[in-house]
Amino acid sequence: MFFSDSNAETDDLLWTLPLKISSDHLEQLTSYRSTFKDSLKFVIDKIRELGLSIASGRIKTNVSIITKLIREKSIRLSQIQDIVGCRIVVDTIATQNSVVDLLKNNFDVSVIDDRRAMPNHGYRSVHLIVSVDGKLVEIQIRTIYQDSWAQFSEKLSDLIGLNIKYGSGDKKICELLEKLSLWIKKLEEEKEEKLLQTILSEIHQTYIEICSYIKIR
Repeated sequence: MFFSDSNAETDDLLWTLPLKISSDHLEQLTSYRSTFKDSLKFVIDKIRELGLSIASGRIKTNVSIITKLIREKSIRLSQIQDIVGCRIVVDTIATQNSVVDLLKNNFDVSVIDDRRAMPNHGYRSVHLIVSVDGKLVEIQIRTIYQDSWAQFSEKLSDLIGLNIKYGSGDKKICELLEKLSLWIKKLEEEKEEKLLQTILSEIHQTYIEICSYIKIR
């Protein structure tokens, strides 16, 4: 059975996913995911036409979608905005701002989620949700430093548990990750050369503290 464009039908078909998952559910979900492929390709091609490089592009897996439906109990399938997405990594915050403006001028942007001033458990980035033929595509724009923190957080999630990314895992690790994120923010914003070495030293020390704590655990 294939999904129609009706949000109501989509949600009705998969509303029971978190409770009882059958092979039919998974087949339907796979079919639903496939309807986003062309929209993702359009976005990636357009970004490249604008002279930007794509760091990565992906379609959310069935497991990731089901996990999100379970974690965010009030959300329905049709409300998930990142079924597909891509990522752009740039060198500085100034370039990040310029890229965001460029994308805003070239896409039908539904949502702008700036997570730099108010990080999500340490995660800093700018997310644009754009609409292509009625399908939503997420574009993440990160600086090199923001991306390094996010990649490190992902690796910790693989080692310790997925909840680390959502601030509900090991309390000590979550605190250290937020501390690391704060120092990285200071590094990106600092203008005085003499303070950069101090900030880099704090980043290195926090990283060592995290690694040492993992070994102790």
